[in-house]
Amino acid sequence: ECNVSILLCFGNSKLCQIVLCKGLNDKEELDLTLADLEKCVPAVESIAVVPAGLTKHREGLYPLEPFNAGDCAEVIGQVNAYGERFIEKYGKRLGKICIDGGFSCPNRDGTVGTGGCIFCDASGSGFQCLPDTMNIREQWAENKAFYERRFHAHKFISYLQTYTNTYMGLDKFKEIVLAATEDPDLVGVAISTRPDYINDDYLAFLSELQDSRKLDVDIELGLQTVNYHNLVEINRGHTLAEYIDAVLRI
Repeated sequence: ECNVSILLCFGNSKLCQIVLCKGLNDKEELDLTLADLEKCVPAVESIAVVPAGLTKHREGLYPLEPFNAGDCAEVIGQVNAYGERFIEKYGKRLGKICIDGGFSCPNRDGTVGTGGCIFCDASGSGFQCLPDTMNIREQWAENKAFYERRFHAHKFISYLQTYTNTYMGLDKFKEIVLAATEDPDLVGVAISTRPDYINDDYLAFLSELQDSRKLDVDIELGLQTVNYHNLVEINRGHTLAEYIDAVLRI
């Protein structure tokens, strides 16, 4: 049994992902999960639904079944029905546009560590972003046109996604964030970073931006695990203490 009220424990927004296991948490169970998560809006900012990835290396594990094409169509229809209802309720379809601000990471350049977290690829987990050879406004314009055409989105969230998006001087950070939040159709900005690089000056700037532009501001800290040994194993470069400190200050 999952108690989704834990999502509200710190009062900040959550990006949720439901991993579907056929015959376990799909169909009616998926309806219940979506209904529970809906109660947590606006603490729940988005919900993604994905099938559990299965490999041949499952000896001794629970006998999960893969989803076939018909199963997937059924799930898509089920999720789309919720999506349409949310549009009715909240009055808009949102697009979340990934922006590469040209940031780096202290866990790659030696400041905290080298090599990065073991799950982070060479692009800093920014595989959805356009190349940073394009400036912020060019990335925004091309992505916005795509989301309007493909998903019929009319309001947008700007998502600074790659690497550690508070890991540069404050003036440069302000310049990049302001360039990424110029569009009048913008309703929010999301900043992906690390809990050990949350600086009060950056938080003050984001608070001012939130008040002056009436934007939702979300800071994505990426808590991967609360287990200290696992944090070392994945080369995260910080402990649970930094995460708790960051959440309390935000």
